[in-house]
Amino acid sequence: MKVSPMIASLLLSSTVAAAEFTDDVIEVAKLQGGLAVVIGCHDAQLAADLGTYGYVVQSLDDDGETVAEARQFFSSAGAHGQATASEFDGRRLPYVDNLVNLLVLRDAESEIPEAEMDRVLAPRGVLVCKFVSDNSSLEFHQVRDSFVYRKPVPDTIDDWPMHLY
Repeated sequence: MKVSPMIASLLLSSTVAAAEFTDDVIEVAKLQGGLAVVIGCHDAQLAADLGTYGYVVQSLDDDGETVAEARQFFSSAGAHGQATASEFDGRRLPYVDNLVNLLVLRDAESEIPEAEMDRVLAPRGVLVCKFVSDNSSLEFHQVRDSFVYRKPVPDTIDDWPMHLY
């Protein structure tokens, strides 16, 4: 199969842009591994890249075909196991409270309520997104081209690093 120079250039610039966004996410999150969740399986490269930084990554999407494509990508990229893809209803995240260390949302059209995203984030967990609504109830800070929310640690817990101790 022959690829035209224009398509090759577009693919390369897309890969470079994905790598730059991954670097931005890693830099602004200031975390070292844990569970990362990427909303939207159309960004499988981001999920695979996060896996190389010590995260166990799960991509979620409400479209079964997109999930299947992401799974195929992870398998062909040698990232399957470190990065996985699952289908969900598009509104409720399939995790217990305070579990996710890094939540990445690039799509402005997400129907996931902010309260739901905050529910699954662990204390000190980070939500990185490209867009924030004007009436957001979470305290976001803009860092470069992204908006970052770090879930505060409640006064009722100490610094034990284990989940549900």
